[in-house]
Parts: sequence; structure tokens; C-alpha cells
Amino acid sequence: MKDTEALLAKICKQALAGDTRLIARRAITLRGMPGSELKFQKQDKVLVTMRAYLGDHEAYAVYCVMPKTAYCQQHIDQFVDSFDLRQP
Repeated sequence: MKDTEALLAKICKQALAGDTRLIARRAITLRGMPGSELKFQKQDKVLVTMRAYLGDHEAYAVYCVMPKTAYCQQHIDQFVDSFDLRQP
């Protein structure tokens, strides 16, 4: 993909549409694929962690959504860290 930063920005912008408040954003990679991690609050009720990655011809996203009242960073990290791609 030619402009990965622009495409990642577009994916993040779509995720933040509506009643959301961005908490954090950082650049990440998975097996050399560029990505972006977003943490945001949705409708003042849930906290969302999203990771988006760009492959050669595809985009991948994994989300973890938790109620604000039951937020657990350890469980979020375990879940989003479990995402991987199989090697052929």
C-alpha cells in the first residue's frame, strides 16, 4: 500500500465517528506490518481498545470493548496481544 499513514488515519477516523472521546493513539507493528492502536471512550459508557494493521493487500482490525465500570487493562492486553497472523 502506497500511503499507509493516510489509510491508517482514515481507519482511525472512522472508528472515532459519533459520540467518542480519544484517550490515546500510538503507532504499532505486527510481524513488520504497520499499525495503529487507539484507546477511546464511546458514549461515555464503554472503553474501546482497537488495533488496526495494514498488510500488502488487506487491513486487519481487532477490538476490545469493556464497560467503564468493569475496565481491566490486564484482560484488554491479553486479548489484543493474542491477535496474530498465521505464516503460510
